Amino acid sequence: MSKKHQTIPNEPEEMPVKKDRLEIEQPFDPKAPEVPDESPDELPDEMPPDEEQK
Repeated sequence: MSKKHQTIPNEPEEMPVKKDRLEIEQPFDPKAPEVPDESPDELPDEMPPDEEQK
């Protein structure tokens, strides 16, 4: 192990590394996301195909 140097007087110890958990935790959401159904009246009009394709 390397020698520990104290650079600042009364410097607190470094935070210990906790390895009992994953680094990235996924949040737990008990309910499923609500996706509203789109009404056919609100759908955008389709663009006509371009007749002059270059």
